[in-house]
Amino acid sequence: MKELNHPNIVKLYDVFHLKGRLYYALEFGPTNLSNLTIHAQDVILEQKHIKCIIKQVMEGISHLHSNWIMHRDLKSENIIINENGVIKLIDFNSAKIYGSPEREHTKNVTTLNTRAPEMFLGSGFYGPPCDIWSLGCIFAELWIRNFIFEGVNEIDIL
Repeated sequence: MKELNHPNIVKLYDVFHLKGRLYYALEFGPTNLSNLTIHAQDVILEQKHIKCIIKQVMEGISHLHSNWIMHRDLKSENIIINENGVIKLIDFNSAKIYGSPEREHTKNVTTLNTRAPEMFLGSGFYGPPCDIWSLGCIFAELWIRNFIFEGVNEIDIL
């Protein structure tokens, strides 16, 4: 993460080990996209705001993919917004390096609301398009102000 220097990816300042635990010192963002869109229905988002948000998320994803990294858990809760309206991708716990030759990845790592169809169908062979599917779900959430696919398990979503 320290090598992922991009304005739309959260900055990792340091990693340290203390009393048997690993800690990360990360850039702070006062809120996340979910708090702004789904949980704050009184916030008005115009088309220009949605375009700006999605453009920044796309730039962050593009930087990840150009460095052969899949985020694999893109959702509105994993996108923070700083005081200046700059979007930052966070939570790289599920991130994975991909490349050639293609190898099988862990199934069902993405949150249900933004999980790509191939992952629902149990495929371990997937790539960056899964992040793009998640981006599309986030885009829809910005417009409808709710999850596009809502459920507590896979049967509910499908």
